[in-house]
Formats: sequence, C-alpha cells, structure tokens
Amino acid sequence: MKFAEYENGGKALYTDFAGAVAAILNAAIVEHNDLRLQNIQHRAKAVESLRAKLVRAEASADAEIADFAKDVAGCRLIFYTNGDVHRFGQSGILRENFAVDYDRSKIHYPDSKEDGAEFFISENWVVTLSDARCALPEYRRFAGLRCEIQVQTILDHAWAEMAHDTIYKPMTDVGFGAAKVEAMRKRLRKVMQEFLQPAGYAFDKIASDYVQLRDGKAIFDGDALGAIQACVDRNCLNDAVDKFSNYVLPNYDDYIAAAPDIIDTLAGAIIRAPTMADVPNMAFGREYPGTKSDALITKISRILASGYLLYANPERMFDALIKMRQAMTTEDERKPIDDLTRRFAQHDRHAWEQVGPGLQRLLVDRIASFDDAALAAASPSVIIMLREALSSTVTGTTSQAE
Repeated sequence: MKFAEYENGGKALYTDFAGAVAAILNAAIVEHNDLRLQNIQHRAKAVESLRAKLVRAEASADAEIADFAKDVAGCRLIFYTNGDVHRFGQSGILRENFAVDYDRSKIHYPDSKEDGAEFFISENWVVTLSDARCALPEYRRFAGLRCEIQVQTILDHAWAEMAHDTIYKPMTDVGFGAAKVEAMRKRLRKVMQEFLQPAGYAFDKIASDYVQLRDGKAIFDGDALGAIQACVDRNCLNDAVDKFSNYVLPNYDDYIAAAPDIIDTLAGAIIRAPTMADVPNMAFGREYPGTKSDALITKISRILASGYLLYANPERMFDALIKMRQAMTTEDERKPIDDLTRRFAQHDRHAWEQVGPGLQRLLVDRIASFDDAALAAASPSVIIMLREALSSTVTGTTSQAE
C-alpha cells in the first residue's frame, strides 16, 4: 500500500487489522490462567505521523509504506509484572497464531548508560497472519499486512507514555527550550533508574511470594506431612520433603505447636530412607539415577537443623536424634545425624534466647534416666551430646579485647 492509498481510506483497513490482531491475542491469553493481562491497546498509525516517518526515511511517494514503517498497525499488550511478560514469551501464543518476522522484531533491554526514548524494557514483535488464518474469509483481506505487537509491564508503559512527548517527540523549535528538554530527559531517566526499575523488581518479588504462599497453602491443605509418610520410594520422598520445606514449613503461623508432628514425620522419613526402594528417575524418556539415602538424609537433617525446628521441642528432638542414629547403617548416613546432634547439644546463644540455658541440663537429665541397655544402644549419640553439653565453648556470639 502506498501512502496516498493509506491517506484515502487505507487507514481503515489497518485499523480493522489491528483490532483483529488484538482480538486474537486476547482470546489466546484468556486460555492461560498464569498470564495476567491488564490491558490491550491497538491502533493504526495516524496519517500525519506516518507522513513524518516516511519523510525522515526519505521514502519516495510510490514506496510501499510497510517497507519503511513496521508499526503502521500496532497492538500493545500491558501486563502487570516482568514475570507476566516472560511467561507470555514462553507461552508460544505468538508462534501459534502468527508468522513472526524475527528480522524486524526487536527485544529492547536498555543499557544502564543509555539515554533516549528507549530507556525501558520493551518487546516489539512484527507479525503477519498465518496462511491458515488468511485462508478464512473474515481474515483474507488482511493477508500480507504487518502489525507490531509491543509487550510491556504497566510501569514500563507508564514511563513510555510519559516520555513520548518529552523525549521521543521533543519540541522542534530551534533556539528555544533545548536545555529544559534535556533536563526533563535526565529527570525521566532518573525516575526509571531509581524508582520504576526497583518497583518492577519489588512487584515481581511480591507476586512470586504470593504464588509460593498459595502453593504452600494447597500442599498444607492436602496434608503435607501425610504425603511424606505415604511415600514408598526415595524419589517420592525427596519430592515431598522439598515441597514441605519450600512451601509449607516457612508459612506455619505457629510452628512451635506443629513441631512435634513435624519432627516425628521427618525423623520417620530419615529412619525409612535406607530401606526404601532404589528407583531410577525418569525424565524425557530417559532413565537417571534415583535419590540416594545419604543425600536424602543430609537434606532432611538440614531441615531439622533450621531455626524453625531445632529447638522448637527439645524433648521430641532428643528422642528423634537417638532413634535416627540407631537406624543408620553406613558412615555416610550417620554423619549428618551426628552433625545434627552436635549442633543441637552445643552451647549456643541463639538457643539460649529461644529456650533458655536449661537445654544442656535437660540432655544430662534425660541421659541419666537411661538404664544400662538404653545407654549402650544410644552411646554414639550420648557421647556427642555430653561432649557438647560439658564443653566451655559457646557459639553464636563474638567478643573483642580492648
């Protein structure tokens, strides 16, 4: 299409085309629950704006406008967060619904030193309708037309709109206002660097934390501890423990009250791990080594050593440490249990803050209550506990001589 044709009715075709592209995108995005679209905008380029662009490009009067302007039809997708933009890119929606002109498309991530109108993140995809879609009567008239699809966050969109008339299209008057315009450019750049980019990251972090909390609630409601107890092989157990540790444990409102059941369940998982079936992992049609018992025991021991559980219920932890150590059969399995026992029994300022200085007294009293048979059976753990309880070393604090 030539400019004269565009000026004399051709713009209406491009307006309809941009609307059709927007409708296709909206219908596709609605089917993806994880894509949170705030708004879709579409337009055909204003006649005067297109004329100015062609003049700058020194295009002849009979030139094809699409050869000099890739955004004659434009569509803008505005998402809430950078994560939404990324998920849209990974969704395949563009590839499935359009033919993408990768040579003319541009994904812009600004350099920290960059000046100008593009000091923001923007994905600009140039597309045409696919042959299959153009074969349909309602789309046939759009065959060969190009549309530029811009994909941005709300914050980037706000900055771009604000910058449009102050940076991208500054005053053209010669000899008037140049210093003022340059000052506005610098202020806009500062707003992006110091406020909008950090805010975009903060929005992404909040959205990610919400998803983690939501997923954790679903696992919690589905009996996360029961899922650990129900596992019959180490691969299943490893997955269940990961989900519990990442999504559920950090979100207990009262983990002290839940600690006895948590400690019992995790200790039971460690005790069962050495005797569980060694099942290979399967991924993409290939077989990979399954989870080994020592690796799983180390992982669970680290969870038990966390600030959530180590001193949450000292009596329960004491019993669990004895039972876990007795069930281990190799040195690789025993080591993480011994390390956990040592950590539990040592004098530690943080432990004193949480449960008071009486923890070591509790350990000594419990050990003193053992009969000879129980003491002999628990001797590896007892030796570690007494060595730490009777030590004069305190961890978790520092001092400096004057």
